[in-house]
Amino acid sequence: MPMLRSSLDAIRAKLRATFPHIPRIDVNYAPSGFQEPSFYVQWLEYDADSLNVSGYQAQFAWEIVYFPPTDEAGDPDLFDLLETAGRMLAAFMASPVLTAPDGSVFEIVEVQGGRRDDEAYLRIELSADVERERPQYERMNSVRFDDVV
Repeated sequence: MPMLRSSLDAIRAKLRATFPHIPRIDVNYAPSGFQEPSFYVQWLEYDADSLNVSGYQAQFAWEIVYFPPTDEAGDPDLFDLLETAGRMLAAFMASPVLTAPDGSVFEIVEVQGGRRDDEAYLRIELSADVERERPQYERMNSVRFDDVV
């Protein structure tokens, strides 16, 4: 589904613009050689509601997890965690919409977040109106009418 991928790309673009010093944004899983600081973006839900014959509204729920740097003992840098969580929230609440690199526009419906163990997370719900593809019909080239008396 192109809109689902576009919503992911919009989130990743916002993270890259806000945190250029954190190049790692994992999507599927934390790979071997996991390094902090990094982000993990996970797709949670998708829902669609029919608006009319020509379109529907799609809703996407994503979770962004931030893994802060740790010290030699493996403890997280809590000041970095707080700073980054605040900047994440501010970045996603600065505008009511999020634009993907392909030009798709998503309304930010809801943002929730918090701390879980040694990480910060944001749950973001996005919405977009989508036009259905219209069927293409073969057009008639000419019409012939016979005179009937």
